[in-house]
Formats: sequence, C-alpha cells, structure tokens
Amino acid sequence: MLPFQSFGRRAIAEVNKFGIAVDPSHNGHRTTVEASEQSTKPVMFSHSNIDEIYPS
Repeated sequence: MLPFQSFGRRAIAEVNKFGIAVDPSHNGHRTTVEASEQSTKPVMFSHSNIDEIYPS
C-alpha cells in the first residue's frame, strides 16, 4: 500500500483553504487516518456503516 501521496496532501490543503469538508466515507482505513491527520479542519463522514443500523 502506498503512503499518502503529495497530491492528496495538496488537495486537502486546498479544500481546507476554501472551507470545503474533507469526506473520507469511501476511503480505506489507512487513507482515512492519514487524511484526518493532514486536515487542519474537522473531517466529516457523510455516510458510513449503515449496516450497523439497517442490517441487510
């Protein structure tokens, strides 16, 4: 697995600058952790783990 890439770091810096929420809902665990650490603003999970609430 590759480490968080420079493009991802730059993208997060840009969305933070413009007040856009970082939403790692579809990311893997490592990317989610690294994105959360990189962001200077709160990270928003718009949707996740619906199976916990509504099992299929």
